[in-house]
Amino acid sequence: MHASFPSPLDTFCHIDHCLSVGVWYMAKEYIYQPLQAQQSTFERDIIRVKELLRRSRSDDVDDTTDFQEVLSGVVETWSFRKGCKEVLLVASSGSPLEVVFSLPTTCLMNVFTHRAAYCLFPQMTLVDNVALINSVDVTTTDLQRSHITYFSRHGFTFLDLPSIATTISPVSALSFLCARPPKTRLYGGSYTYKSKFEYAIAPQLWDSTIAKLDTLARLEEQSVLLPDTSILCSQVLSRAEVFEQTKNNPMWGAYHTVLTALFEAGGDIGSDTAHELYTLFFSIIERYPGSSLTINKGSPCPSTTSVPKVSLTLSIPGNVFQPAQMTSFKKWLDMFKPCGIYFAINVLQ
Repeated sequence: MHASFPSPLDTFCHIDHCLSVGVWYMAKEYIYQPLQAQQSTFERDIIRVKELLRRSRSDDVDDTTDFQEVLSGVVETWSFRKGCKEVLLVASSGSPLEVVFSLPTTCLMNVFTHRAAYCLFPQMTLVDNVALINSVDVTTTDLQRSHITYFSRHGFTFLDLPSIATTISPVSALSFLCARPPKTRLYGGSYTYKSKFEYAIAPQLWDSTIAKLDTLARLEEQSVLLPDTSILCSQVLSRAEVFEQTKNNPMWGAYHTVLTALFEAGGDIGSDTAHELYTLFFSIIERYPGSSLTINKGSPCPSTTSVPKVSLTLSIPGNVFQPAQMTSFKKWLDMFKPCGIYFAINVLQ
């Protein structure tokens, strides 16, 4: 598998979200490594790439060497290093999964999200050590050759085309047939293997929260370069999108309730931040008995004389936070004030 051998960690993200992700990497002490024509700072290079993307959307591809990259949806790749560890941030123009589906070979199509890990071709990749070359034309690219050489050293066999027997077999992941193997251990009776992750609030959540504070500070320093960037109010979800994403999933009932109240009160909140709030609040409520979240539309918080669009009071037992964590947590919650969303913490004795 890709993660079994020494290699960079490839992370895929839509171009509109890459700024906050890359700055978060730097807050985690990963150093941005500009490549070739890239700008000396990551924030400046984001501006460069977005401008190039804007100009190119109406242009035709005039260079055949760019053909595969254009079809894969890759906009740019940035490198971040921390000692001997390297993380690559791959920006996509569409869904990041489009990039995964366009990777050079099937043995690379193993991904994990914040919810689960997926292996798209588990029998071939994990058991048979066989991979299909994923090419958009009849020639093999230099990138594909490098991957073939690399994985061949680790026992993989590569196919240019699947055999006829493979394409008509109902138990093959490369089959043209729609049949699925019975009694499979794969996810949903399909050929894809899925392994769910368990959620935990500590210590990863506090680690992430502190990194968010560092991210905010860095973005404030870059405010002259990025006048239209806000990690608070960008990528706003419409009410229709919220209902569509939550109406058929009972697990998101509490998330739906909180977001509905926020939207009805006029608060605009980014989709990533809204999900992070959900994870934080309801992880606390589930983990610590006696915790609760109260929504007060248009009511002032005890700590302010202004009337916000919406205020939320989180009641928690006294053993949830250490003093330093409480300070960081309050600073993080203050980030939502420009959106008209105020928070109060009620520590239960």
